[in-house]
Amino acid sequence: MLEIVAGGVTPADSPAVTPSAPVVRHLGRQTLEGEIVDSKCWLGVMKPATGNVHRGCAARCLSGGIPPLLMVHRPDGRLDHVLLTTATGGPAGDHYAGMVGRSVRVTGELYSEGDLQVLRVEARAAN
Repeated sequence: MLEIVAGGVTPADSPAVTPSAPVVRHLGRQTLEGEIVDSKCWLGVMKPATGNVHRGCAARCLSGGIPPLLMVHRPDGRLDHVLLTTATGGPAGDHYAGMVGRSVRVTGELYSEGDLQVLRVEARAAN
């Protein structure tokens, strides 16, 4: 998914700016619990994009290649979104199409790539 923020697009008459790749940091092995959502609808205008109401649509999105996100409710009230991939970092939508809208527990290696958190999932289970 691509998010464009104010001031984030270079006008055509401005000199080109070459973006730098985000710094990738390994945050270690983690087990996270949350709800699987599809990134297209969750980050877009679909409301609600969670739970049973959105399950059928989200399953089709993930089966079609939309990247899955794990919504993690932190104890301090923050809501984190973690991109889920296979253990080797590949696309994982097919793996989660049957689990959308449900609480799951996933374990793997967590990385931060700039502002994005990515979990390379090794094990998953529905709660």
